[in-house]
Amino acid sequence: AQVFKDCTDVGIDGGNEGGLENAYLALSSPKIDGDNKGFIRTDAAFVLIFVSDEEDQSPQPLNFYVDFFKNIKGYNNDLLFDAHAIIWHSGQLQSAACGGYGKTYGSRYHEVAKASGGITESICTPDWGLTLSSIALQSVGYRSQFYLSSYPDTGTILVEVDGNIINPANYTYDSNSNSIIFTPASVPPINSNITITYDVGCP
Repeated sequence: AQVFKDCTDVGIDGGNEGGLENAYLALSSPKIDGDNKGFIRTDAAFVLIFVSDEEDQSPQPLNFYVDFFKNIKGYNNDLLFDAHAIIWHSGQLQSAACGGYGKTYGSRYHEVAKASGGITESICTPDWGLTLSSIALQSVGYRSQFYLSSYPDTGTILVEVDGNIINPANYTYDSNSNSIIFTPASVPPINSNITITYDVGCP
């Protein structure tokens, strides 16, 4: 907890804010091979949450950061990446009730969140519990996509949930991501035991 506090409680003094650039640096060499080694895990979702009361002033074009973040899990693995923004909204009034004056709209954070299908919330929201609950459900809710360890002979795929064979109409095999994707009405409930068996084919 203390390490996390030391890394995140950085105060309000200093130069221009660059949340996108800092996220990029934290997730690329040498940091990702050193202090942050092991942060990205193959079996975990990748979630970014930007919290700021100013516009991002990172040096690279917006698409540079969007492409970099999406490529961490792969462009075909959209369900494993979300970016969210808790920012000052352009329509909000400058007032002491929301931390004082001098805030600017974080449009670049909003655009990154939008590009990943993430959530944008107001930094002035009184109840952050509701905001974070929405982000949590969006990012790590019930999984509908399950990645296979080898490329299957698609005619041999058998999907079971808690020992029950699932009708193929309730899921699809996506060859681009090599994964099984359940239809929205057939997403397995929490704590389900999901087994996918198949004969190995050719990619």
